[in-house]
Amino acid sequence: MANENVTTSTDIKVFIAGESTAKTKAEFEALTWVEVGSIADISPFGDKREQVSLELYGAGRRIKRPGVRDAGNLTLKVARDSFDAGQNLARAGYEGGKPNALKVVLPDRPTGTNGKPTTIYALGVILSKELEPGGPNNILMQNFDVALTDAPLEILATV
Repeated sequence: MANENVTTSTDIKVFIAGESTAKTKAEFEALTWVEVGSIADISPFGDKREQVSLELYGAGRRIKRPGVRDAGNLTLKVARDSFDAGQNLARAGYEGGKPNALKVVLPDRPTGTNGKPTTIYALGVILSKELEPGGPNNILMQNFDVALTDAPLEILATV
């Protein structure tokens, strides 16, 4: 079956470890992780290059090259829970203003094995903890916008 390793995002888990300067797999693995609960949405995130372009007289074609990379932002939309340890750590991270360590675990561990799922480690500054009340018939939500400060470190799933 060609697509047996394709999965949904339903069981993604996100963890936070608070302020950190970790850079390597070993440094990230040594941290104490707390799961962020009640996540409703995770934005796209990861390294992306800017496009650099130039138009020259007589060329008749735009020249395009890859520019600088930006790890972007990772936004977590959660159903606000004042007693969730992971959410509280994110709120404290916003107040601290320093890079926090994040871990995203994908649900792609090979079926029927003792393998490990893909794990993505990242450092980022928490720029917002805005509340999203919505209307009177909504769940109170909170958005944590994390500006990633370096390329995420992706450790691929193993069998």
